[in-house]
Amino acid sequence: MTVDKAGISILDTIKAGTLNGAKMVHHEDEFGSLEKGKLADLLVVKGDVASNIYDLTPDNMEVIMKKAISLSGEHCEV
Repeated sequence: MTVDKAGISILDTIKAGTLNGAKMVHHEDEFGSLEKGKLADLLVVKGDVASNIYDLTPDNMEVIMKKAISLSGEHCEV
């Protein structure tokens, strides 16, 4: 089922995988949103995923970071 057919907004879908997931495990003070002092894995995507969820494709992924390390191996300050 796609987001548009489920009746869930794109932003609510993104929150479900980020902030709401952190809230479910009672760790929203540690991760789940981009804030100073929080842990973050980060995906930078070409396009406007908030307007078009279908922009979220492997071809549009610019940077993928896990624990401040990009998958290309470079350290990144966030």
